[in-house]
Amino acid sequence: MKSARGVKARLKAKLVALAEDNGVENASTMRKQELMFAILSAVRKRAGAM
Repeated sequence: MKSARGVKARLKAKLVALAEDNGVENASTMRKQELMFAILSAVRKRAGAM
């Protein structure tokens, strides 16, 4: 069974990678909630919806 801490760390690493792939600057310094918002904003901006 995996520990919750390990799962959370892996989730943050995946969010950072996704953010960087979408052009979010300073992704490694953001909290998870900030990362999710920044990723959504970047995707919307790229799609022209914002």
